Amino acid sequence: MIGVESKRELFVYLQEWRDERLKWTPAAGNGNIKSVFSTSDIIWKPELVIDNA
Repeated sequence: MIGVESKRELFVYLQEWRDERLKWTPAAGNGNIKSVFSTSDIIWKPELVIDNA
């Protein structure tokens, strides 16, 4: 949790995770590749549910 402001009714929660399967290891012959792009639909994302309680 980053913080709570009761006057503004603001609650901020930051969650981060690392998936070791998404790291880039340059193979022989393609060391010049600086970045790899992918669409988000092929990467697992946790389900997020926001409920007004």
